[in-house]
Amino acid sequence: MNSDSERLVITTDEMGANAIEDVARSEEGLQFTSRRVQAQVGDPSTWVMVGQISGLGWPALSAALLLLIRQRKIKRIKIGNDEFENITPEQFERIMSSRSERNA
Repeated sequence: MNSDSERLVITTDEMGANAIEDVARSEEGLQFTSRRVQAQVGDPSTWVMVGQISGLGWPALSAALLLLIRQRKIKRIKIGNDEFENITPEQFERIMSSRSERNA
């Protein structure tokens, strides 16, 4: 992966993990590994997705993430050094817009 890639860490459920893996398989510039995390308390079906993304992978992934956020499937997301818990669709759209402006 080239130097303009960023690290992502996404906490979701099994459905969210499957959706993210589907996007990762179909998009260039996106690589993810996943593992199921057995929580000691709370939801036992928590998945942590760890990935690297370059600019090429953002459009497809951001669309998939926005859908999962609307469905309340994303518990936590870390993009680079920025971390968000229980992010709303509006917050995510502002973050993506801000990132686009910085990278333009």
